[in-house]
Amino acid sequence: MVCLRIMKKFINIVLETGASQKFFTEQNPQEMAYCILRVQEDCSAKDIRKAYLSLMKKFHPDNYTTASILIQEKMSEKTKLINWAYNEIKRKH
Repeated sequence: MVCLRIMKKFINIVLETGASQKFFTEQNPQEMAYCILRVQEDCSAKDIRKAYLSLMKKFHPDNYTTASILIQEKMSEKTKLINWAYNEIKRKH
């Protein structure tokens, strides 16, 4: 089960990446992973990887080197969540 702290981080990334609002009602971590990456459950591995790389490019902390430490830490947390989501989906495929 996903702890409350992780759920808050999920909610932040869902809101900021524009993922589906169905995230809030789901209990299955794998379904949350699909929402975070903004892909359908029946999409191909190529589409999943493309979504993953797109989000990593957008939120990677190295893109925010001139930003404050707080923003860099926030981006680091987002990339950890994106990595978690990608790994969660990879286990299924």
